[in-house]
This record gives sequence, structure tokens and C-alpha cells, in this order.
Amino acid sequence: PAPVEEPAPVEEPAPVEEPAPAPKIFSPPKPRLRAFNPTILTHPIDVTDSSFETEVLHSDLPVVVDFWASWCAPCRAMSPLLDELALDYAGKVKVVKVNADAHPTLAADYAVSNLPTIVLIRDGGIVTSVTGSRNKAALEKLFSDLVK
Repeated sequence: PAPVEEPAPVEEPAPVEEPAPAPKIFSPPKPRLRAFNPTILTHPIDVTDSSFETEVLHSDLPVVVDFWASWCAPCRAMSPLLDELALDYAGKVKVVKVNADAHPTLAADYAVSNLPTIVLIRDGGIVTSVTGSRNKAALEKLFSDLVK
């Protein structure tokens, strides 16, 4: 009889080394989520001659009035900053925008001669006003002083 060949021994595979964990990469903080409350304004609103008295002068909250125009580059640059601050100060401050070209009577009533002009109003009266472009830190100071 022919010799029976024995099967070759099966080699155990070498243990697989686990790869080193990936280094932790810095990730920016997650945005703050806010519960929706339809009575709290989280963005600026446009006001007109007819809505100014109700929205601004009779407001329960202090109001930041942004006098702007579409042709005004500094006005356009400040707009996103005011949007952010309207969200940050939602429920504490109301932010409104007045198109000075469309509502020249309001602009004249508040002595707006240059744009942008920000008028801060509390209890129907002017607290202060500033003219010219402002960075976010300067605007935030105006907001924080208004709610004190």
C-alpha cells in the first residue's frame, strides 16, 4: 500500500495588534440649543412708521433700534452682529431695524444724520445713541449696559 501522507500542520495566525487610538482632535463647542418660545424674539424685526410706537415706545423690554439703509456698507456689516446679539439677549432686549430711506420721518425724529445709527430706548425714552460702525464687543457692551 502507498504511504498515506499526513496533512501539513496548520499554523496559527499571528495575533493581530490593535491599532493605536487616534489622537483626540480639538472640536469647537457645540452651539447652544434654545427651547422654542414664540413669545421671545430671537431676531431683529423691521418696524415702520405705523408699528414704531407699539413695538418700541410701548415695549416691555428695552429696545435697540438700528437705523440702516440698503446702500450703507457698514450697516450691512453690522447686521449679522445684531442678529447674533438679538439671539443672545432674547427675552431681555428687543432689537428692531428701521430703514432710514423708507422711513425718513422716524430718522428725523431721532436726529439720525449718519448711518448706521443705533438708538437705545428704555421705557419709551432714549438712553443713548451711537453713530457709525461698531464691532461685536462694542455692541455687546451697549446691550449689557441697557439691561442693567
